[in-house]
Amino acid sequence: MSAASRRSRSMTADPDIPLDELRRSIAEAVQRAVDGLSQGYGAPLRRRLRTESEGYDAAALCLGLGRLCDEEMRTLPCAVTLGLLEEMGRVFLGLEDGESMVEGWGMPRTLNAADGLYTLGRQLLLTHEALDVESRLDALSVFVDAARAFSEALHAHAPDTQGALSKATRSLYPAAASFAALCCGLESARRDELVEAATVGSIDAALVKASVILLREP
Repeated sequence: MSAASRRSRSMTADPDIPLDELRRSIAEAVQRAVDGLSQGYGAPLRRRLRTESEGYDAAALCLGLGRLCDEEMRTLPCAVTLGLLEEMGRVFLGLEDGESMVEGWGMPRTLNAADGLYTLGRQLLLTHEALDVESRLDALSVFVDAARAFSEALHAHAPDTQGALSKATRSLYPAAASFAALCCGLESARRDELVEAATVGSIDAALVKASVILLREP
């Protein structure tokens, strides 16, 4: 059965995507990924990772789009990299407001921990067995651009310590759509449409718009 046929059988134009469920899946996958880090990198992070399914908006969007095209498991590693970037943002914002991670582990080790999250994201993409080599490199390019945009957004919103992370995470929405388009095998024109749909409005609105794009026959 073709990917288009699978989509037409499993989707409607008004998707009911359980975002809390997706966030839990991402939180668990992020935890597993960080568990693989060395003691020096991982120890500070394992104490700070979320214990509840909050945040991870860009990662949930990515995974939700993957579910819409019946490629959720293929999309999960890519979504996890966005979750890792969000955790990296929490570390950097902690440096801004003097949270206890710096006090407990010191500035160098805290910076190393943040760098470890970025490196781990790259590693997940380069070893993503469900993607061919060319697609892995394309995904890595998306990740690098996303990390740059996210860092710039964090810097811009840092004065708003309460809402900075949430606002900066929106800069990851284009990457979420690009990852999903890559994993779903969309051609460039529909990938651009998906990216545009993902950057307008809420996650729920983006998923509804995306479902129309994904349902359309190539």
